[in-house]
Amino acid sequence: MENLKFSLFLDKQKGIESVVPKKTIDFKELVEVYKSAYLIDKTAELRNETNEAKRKALKKELPFITSSGTFTYRNSKGIVHHNSNLCALDIDNLTEQTAVEVKAILAKNPAVLLATISPRGKGVKGLVLLSSPLTPEKRYETLKTAKGALAFELGITEYLDNIDIAQFVLPQPFFLSHDASMYVNEDAVPLQITFIEIVKTPKALNLTPVHVPKHALNRVETYLMNATKLLVNYIETKKVGRHFAIGKIASLKSILHYAPHLESEIKVALWTAICTAYGTEQEAINEGALRSIKTIWSNSPDLENETLNTIVNESNAVAI
Repeated sequence: MENLKFSLFLDKQKGIESVVPKKTIDFKELVEVYKSAYLIDKTAELRNETNEAKRKALKKELPFITSSGTFTYRNSKGIVHHNSNLCALDIDNLTEQTAVEVKAILAKNPAVLLATISPRGKGVKGLVLLSSPLTPEKRYETLKTAKGALAFELGITEYLDNIDIAQFVLPQPFFLSHDASMYVNEDAVPLQITFIEIVKTPKALNLTPVHVPKHALNRVETYLMNATKLLVNYIETKKVGRHFAIGKIASLKSILHYAPHLESEIKVALWTAICTAYGTEQEAINEGALRSIKTIWSNSPDLENETLNTIVNESNAVAI
Protein backbone atom coordinates (compact mmCIF):
# COMPACT_ATOMS: atom_id res chain seq x y z
CA MET A 1 0.00 0.00 0.00
CA GLU A 2 2.97 2.29 0.62
CA ASN A 3 3.66 2.25 -3.12
CA LEU A 4 0.22 3.53 -4.08
CA LYS A 5 0.19 7.01 -5.58
CA PHE A 6 -2.55 8.96 -7.30
CA SER A 7 -2.90 12.13 -9.33
CA LEU A 8 -5.54 14.45 -7.86
CA PHE A 9 -7.60 16.62 -10.21
CA LEU A 10 -9.96 19.50 -9.46
CA ASP A 11 -11.04 22.05 -12.06
CA LYS A 12 -14.51 23.49 -11.40
CA GLN A 13 -14.83 24.67 -14.99
CA LYS A 14 -13.63 21.57 -16.84
CA GLY A 15 -14.74 18.85 -14.42
CA ILE A 16 -14.16 15.44 -16.00
CA GLU A 17 -12.40 17.09 -18.95
CA SER A 18 -9.54 18.20 -16.69
CA VAL A 19 -6.24 16.70 -17.84
CA VAL A 20 -3.60 18.49 -15.74
CA PRO A 21 -3.33 17.20 -12.14
CA LYS A 22 -3.24 19.47 -9.10
CA LYS A 23 -0.83 17.25 -7.21
CA THR A 24 0.25 13.71 -6.34
CA ILE A 25 -1.17 12.09 -3.19
CA ASP A 26 -0.72 8.77 -1.38
CA PHE A 27 -3.45 6.59 0.10
CA LYS A 28 -3.50 8.26 3.51
CA GLU A 29 -3.85 11.66 1.84
CA LEU A 30 -6.64 10.26 -0.33
CA VAL A 31 -8.59 9.26 2.79
CA GLU A 32 -8.11 12.78 4.16
CA VAL A 33 -9.57 14.24 0.95
CA TYR A 34 -12.61 12.00 1.40
CA LYS A 35 -13.04 13.42 4.92
CA SER A 36 -12.45 17.05 3.96
CA ALA A 37 -15.00 19.76 4.74
CA TYR A 38 -15.03 20.72 1.05
CA LEU A 39 -16.07 17.23 -0.04
CA ILE A 40 -18.63 16.93 2.75
CA ASP A 41 -20.33 20.14 1.61
CA LYS A 42 -20.15 19.42 -2.12
CA THR A 43 -21.49 15.89 -1.77
CA ALA A 44 -24.45 17.08 0.30
CA GLU A 45 -25.13 19.87 -2.18
CA LEU A 46 -25.07 17.43 -5.10
CA ARG A 47 -27.36 14.85 -3.48
CA ASN A 48 -29.87 17.46 -2.32
CA GLU A 49 -30.17 19.03 -5.78
CA THR A 50 -33.14 17.73 -7.79
CA ASN A 51 -32.50 19.63 -11.02
CA GLU A 52 -30.48 17.35 -13.32
CA ALA A 53 -28.67 20.15 -15.12
CA LYS A 54 -27.59 21.66 -11.82
CA ARG A 55 -26.51 18.24 -10.54
CA LYS A 56 -24.22 17.81 -13.55
CA ALA A 57 -22.79 21.26 -12.98
CA LEU A 58 -22.16 20.43 -9.31
CA LYS A 59 -20.39 17.21 -10.23
CA LYS A 60 -17.78 19.32 -12.03
CA GLU A 61 -16.86 20.71 -8.62
CA LEU A 62 -15.98 17.28 -7.26
CA PRO A 63 -12.33 16.19 -7.26
CA PHE A 64 -11.23 12.96 -8.90
CA ILE A 65 -8.11 10.82 -8.97
CA THR A 66 -6.51 8.52 -11.49
CA SER A 67 -6.61 5.23 -9.59
CA SER A 68 -4.14 3.56 -11.94
CA GLY A 69 -1.30 5.88 -10.91
CA THR A 70 0.12 9.35 -11.46
CA PHE A 71 0.24 11.38 -14.66
CA THR A 72 1.90 14.51 -15.95
CA TYR A 73 -1.02 14.78 -18.40
CA ARG A 74 -4.12 12.59 -18.23
CA ASN A 75 -3.64 10.30 -21.19
CA SER A 76 -1.98 6.93 -21.64
CA LYS A 77 1.35 8.44 -22.62
CA GLY A 78 1.44 10.72 -19.59
CA ILE A 79 1.69 8.03 -16.91
CA VAL A 80 4.61 8.39 -14.49
CA HIS A 81 3.84 5.87 -11.74
CA HIS A 82 1.66 2.79 -12.24
CA ASN A 83 -0.30 1.17 -9.40
CA SER A 84 0.25 -2.30 -10.86
CA ASN A 85 -1.43 -4.18 -8.00
CA LEU A 86 -4.53 -2.03 -7.66
CA CYS A 87 -7.91 -2.32 -9.36
CA ALA A 88 -10.61 0.33 -9.17
CA LEU A 89 -14.27 -0.70 -9.33
CA ASP A 90 -17.23 1.45 -10.37
CA ILE A 91 -20.48 -0.40 -9.75
CA ASP A 92 -23.28 1.82 -11.01
CA ASN A 93 -27.00 1.95 -11.84
CA LEU A 94 -28.02 0.65 -8.42
CA THR A 95 -30.73 1.86 -6.05
CA GLU A 96 -29.62 3.72 -2.95
CA GLN A 97 -30.44 0.70 -0.79
CA THR A 98 -28.66 -1.74 -3.11
CA ALA A 99 -25.59 0.51 -3.13
CA VAL A 100 -25.40 0.23 0.65
CA GLU A 101 -25.73 -3.55 0.41
CA VAL A 102 -23.03 -3.89 -2.26
CA LYS A 103 -20.65 -1.72 -0.23
CA ALA A 104 -21.24 -4.01 2.76
CA ILE A 105 -20.39 -7.06 0.65
CA LEU A 106 -17.13 -5.49 -0.50
CA ALA A 107 -16.26 -4.50 3.05
CA LYS A 108 -16.24 -8.18 4.04
CA ASN A 109 -13.47 -9.01 1.59
CA PRO A 110 -9.93 -8.63 3.02
CA ALA A 111 -8.59 -7.50 -0.36
CA VAL A 112 -10.76 -4.37 -0.44
CA LEU A 113 -8.79 -1.31 0.52
CA LEU A 114 -11.65 1.16 0.22
CA ALA A 115 -15.38 1.07 -0.52
CA THR A 116 -17.61 4.12 -0.71
CA ILE A 117 -20.94 5.28 -2.08
CA SER A 118 -20.62 7.11 -5.41
CA PRO A 119 -21.36 10.85 -5.79
CA ARG A 120 -25.02 10.47 -6.77
CA GLY A 121 -25.67 7.86 -4.09
CA LYS A 122 -26.71 5.11 -6.50
CA GLY A 123 -23.43 3.31 -7.03
CA VAL A 124 -20.35 2.02 -5.26
CA LYS A 125 -16.70 2.75 -5.87
CA GLY A 126 -13.96 0.52 -4.55
CA LEU A 127 -10.21 -0.04 -4.57
CA VAL A 128 -9.00 -3.64 -4.51
CA LEU A 129 -5.46 -4.95 -4.01
CA LEU A 130 -4.37 -7.67 -6.45
CA SER A 131 -1.83 -10.47 -6.17
CA SER A 132 -1.03 -10.45 -9.90
CA PRO A 133 0.51 -7.26 -11.29
CA LEU A 134 -0.99 -5.43 -14.24
CA THR A 135 0.91 -3.61 -16.97
CA PRO A 136 -0.14 -0.14 -18.15
CA GLU A 137 -0.38 -1.35 -21.75
CA LYS A 138 -2.71 -4.26 -20.98
CA ARG A 139 -4.55 -2.96 -17.89
CA TYR A 140 -7.86 -2.36 -19.66
CA GLU A 141 -7.96 -5.59 -21.70
CA THR A 142 -6.76 -7.70 -18.77
CA LEU A 143 -9.32 -6.37 -16.28
CA LYS A 144 -12.13 -6.39 -18.84
CA THR A 145 -11.45 -10.09 -19.50
CA ALA A 146 -11.19 -10.80 -15.77
CA LYS A 147 -14.33 -8.89 -14.78
CA GLY A 148 -16.31 -12.08 -14.13
CA ALA A 149 -13.54 -13.61 -12.06
CA LEU A 150 -13.17 -10.42 -10.03
CA ALA A 151 -16.92 -10.30 -9.37
CA PHE A 152 -16.91 -13.94 -8.27
CA GLU A 153 -13.95 -13.53 -5.90
CA LEU A 154 -15.48 -10.39 -4.38
CA GLY A 155 -18.92 -11.93 -3.98
CA ILE A 156 -20.73 -9.53 -6.32
CA THR A 157 -21.51 -11.81 -9.29
CA GLU A 158 -25.15 -10.73 -9.04
CA TYR A 159 -24.03 -7.21 -10.00
CA LEU A 160 -21.67 -8.22 -12.83
CA ASP A 161 -23.53 -6.13 -15.42
CA ASN A 162 -23.30 -3.09 -13.13
CA ILE A 163 -19.49 -3.09 -13.15
CA ASP A 164 -18.42 -0.30 -15.50
CA ILE A 165 -15.42 -1.51 -17.53
CA ALA A 166 -14.57 2.09 -18.39
CA GLN A 167 -13.02 2.32 -14.92
CA PHE A 168 -10.33 -0.10 -16.15
CA VAL A 169 -9.08 2.42 -18.73
CA LEU A 170 -5.60 3.63 -17.73
CA PRO A 171 -6.31 7.40 -17.32
CA GLN A 172 -9.97 6.99 -16.29
CA PRO A 173 -11.26 9.46 -13.64
CA PHE A 174 -12.29 8.01 -10.27
CA PHE A 175 -14.62 10.60 -8.72
CA LEU A 176 -14.56 11.23 -5.00
CA SER A 177 -17.52 11.98 -2.75
CA HIS A 178 -18.03 12.01 1.00
CA ASP A 179 -19.46 8.93 2.69
CA ALA A 180 -19.75 9.12 6.47
CA SER A 181 -19.57 5.33 6.69
CA MET A 182 -16.82 4.89 4.09
CA TYR A 183 -15.00 1.59 4.50
CA VAL A 184 -11.19 1.78 4.72
CA ASN A 185 -8.85 -1.14 5.41
CA GLU A 186 -5.19 -0.15 5.46
CA ASP A 187 -4.29 -3.76 6.28
CA ALA A 188 -5.88 -5.15 3.12
CA VAL A 189 -4.24 -8.26 1.67
CA PRO A 190 -4.04 -8.86 -2.10
CA LEU A 191 -6.82 -10.77 -3.81
CA GLN A 192 -5.38 -14.07 -5.05
CA ILE A 193 -6.13 -14.00 -8.76
CA THR A 194 -4.19 -14.99 -11.86
CA PHE A 195 -4.83 -13.06 -15.04
CA ILE A 196 -4.96 -14.59 -18.50
CA GLU A 197 -2.33 -13.26 -20.89
CA ILE A 198 -4.05 -11.04 -23.45
CA VAL A 199 -2.67 -11.55 -26.95
CA LYS A 200 -4.18 -9.71 -29.90
CA THR A 201 -3.86 -11.48 -33.23
CA PRO A 202 -2.73 -9.09 -35.96
CA LYS A 203 -4.83 -8.81 -39.09
CA ALA A 204 -3.64 -11.14 -41.82
CA LEU A 205 -2.66 -9.47 -45.06
CA ASN A 206 -5.02 -11.60 -47.11
CA LEU A 207 -7.99 -10.37 -45.10
CA THR A 208 -8.00 -6.77 -46.31
CA PRO A 209 -11.44 -5.75 -47.63
CA VAL A 210 -10.47 -6.15 -51.28
CA HIS A 211 -10.12 -9.94 -50.73
CA VAL A 212 -13.63 -10.43 -49.42
CA PRO A 213 -15.39 -12.10 -52.39
CA LYS A 214 -18.59 -10.57 -53.65
CA HIS A 215 -20.58 -13.72 -52.92
CA ALA A 216 -19.41 -13.51 -49.29
CA LEU A 217 -20.13 -9.83 -48.88
CA ASN A 218 -23.86 -10.23 -48.22
CA ARG A 219 -23.19 -12.60 -45.31
CA VAL A 220 -20.46 -10.32 -43.96
CA GLU A 221 -22.76 -7.33 -44.17
CA THR A 222 -25.55 -9.23 -42.43
CA TYR A 223 -23.22 -10.22 -39.59
CA LEU A 224 -21.96 -6.66 -39.10
CA MET A 225 -25.38 -5.06 -39.27
CA ASN A 226 -26.83 -7.57 -36.79
CA ALA A 227 -23.93 -6.85 -34.44
CA THR A 228 -24.63 -3.15 -34.84
CA LYS A 229 -28.34 -3.58 -34.06
CA LEU A 230 -27.52 -5.50 -30.88
CA LEU A 231 -25.06 -2.82 -29.77
CA VAL A 232 -27.49 0.01 -30.57
CA ASN A 233 -30.15 -1.73 -28.48
CA TYR A 234 -27.65 -2.23 -25.63
CA ILE A 235 -26.70 1.46 -25.62
CA GLU A 236 -30.26 2.77 -25.82
CA THR A 237 -31.66 0.47 -23.13
CA LYS A 238 -28.76 0.53 -20.67
CA LYS A 239 -28.66 4.33 -20.59
CA VAL A 240 -25.45 4.21 -18.59
CA GLY A 241 -23.03 7.09 -18.06
CA ARG A 242 -20.11 8.46 -20.00
CA HIS A 243 -17.77 5.89 -21.55
CA PHE A 244 -20.49 3.25 -21.53
CA ALA A 245 -20.06 0.26 -23.84
CA ILE A 246 -16.51 1.36 -24.74
CA GLY A 247 -15.30 -2.21 -25.01
CA LYS A 248 -18.26 -3.23 -27.18
CA ILE A 249 -17.90 -0.25 -29.53
CA ALA A 250 -14.16 -0.86 -29.86
CA SER A 251 -14.77 -4.53 -30.64
CA LEU A 252 -17.21 -3.66 -33.41
CA LYS A 253 -14.92 -0.98 -34.89
CA SER A 254 -12.08 -3.51 -34.99
CA ILE A 255 -13.89 -5.76 -37.49
CA LEU A 256 -15.29 -3.11 -39.83
CA HIS A 257 -12.30 -3.61 -42.13
CA TYR A 258 -14.17 -6.63 -43.52
CA ALA A 259 -16.72 -4.24 -45.06
CA PRO A 260 -15.33 -0.68 -44.85
CA HIS A 261 -18.15 0.73 -46.97
CA LEU A 262 -20.46 0.19 -43.96
CA GLU A 263 -18.28 2.15 -41.55
CA SER A 264 -19.98 5.53 -41.99
CA GLU A 265 -23.49 4.06 -41.68
CA ILE A 266 -22.58 2.10 -38.56
CA LYS A 267 -20.84 5.05 -36.95
CA VAL A 268 -23.93 7.22 -37.47
CA ALA A 269 -26.17 4.49 -35.98
CA LEU A 270 -23.98 4.24 -32.88
CA TRP A 271 -23.80 8.01 -32.42
CA THR A 272 -27.58 8.28 -32.75
CA ALA A 273 -27.98 5.60 -30.07
CA ILE A 274 -25.56 7.42 -27.79
CA CYS A 275 -27.50 10.68 -28.21
CA THR A 276 -30.71 8.82 -27.40
CA ALA A 277 -29.13 7.45 -24.22
CA TYR A 278 -28.03 10.92 -23.11
CA GLY A 279 -31.32 12.57 -24.13
CA THR A 280 -30.01 14.98 -26.76
CA GLU A 281 -27.00 15.31 -29.04
CA GLN A 282 -25.87 18.45 -27.21
CA GLU A 283 -26.00 16.67 -23.87
CA ALA A 284 -23.92 13.83 -25.29
CA ILE A 285 -21.36 16.35 -26.53
CA ASN A 286 -21.37 18.20 -23.20
CA GLU A 287 -20.66 14.94 -21.36
CA GLY A 288 -17.69 14.14 -23.62
CA ALA A 289 -19.32 11.24 -25.50
CA LEU A 290 -18.34 12.60 -28.91
CA ARG A 291 -14.70 12.81 -27.89
CA SER A 292 -14.88 9.28 -26.51
CA ILE A 293 -16.24 7.72 -29.69
CA LYS A 294 -13.68 9.62 -31.79
CA THR A 295 -10.91 8.24 -29.59
CA ILE A 296 -12.30 4.72 -29.94
CA TRP A 297 -12.48 5.07 -33.71
CA SER A 298 -8.89 6.29 -33.90
CA ASN A 299 -7.34 3.78 -31.48
CA SER A 300 -9.15 0.51 -32.22
CA PRO A 301 -6.86 -1.76 -34.30
CA ASP A 302 -8.12 -3.97 -37.12
CA LEU A 303 -8.53 -7.49 -35.76
CA GLU A 304 -9.48 -10.88 -37.12
CA ASN A 305 -12.89 -12.35 -36.37
CA GLU A 306 -13.31 -16.12 -36.37
CA THR A 307 -16.88 -16.06 -37.68
CA LEU A 308 -16.10 -13.64 -40.49
CA ASN A 309 -12.95 -15.59 -41.36
CA THR A 310 -15.12 -18.68 -41.77
CA ILE A 311 -17.54 -16.84 -44.04
CA VAL A 312 -14.70 -15.58 -46.21
CA ASN A 313 -12.89 -18.92 -46.36
CA GLU A 314 -16.04 -20.85 -47.20
CA SER A 315 -16.88 -18.43 -49.97
CA ASN A 316 -13.37 -18.61 -51.36
CA ALA A 317 -13.59 -22.40 -51.41
CA VAL A 318 -16.88 -22.23 -53.36
CA ALA A 319 -15.34 -19.76 -55.81
CA ILE A 320 -12.40 -22.11 -56.46
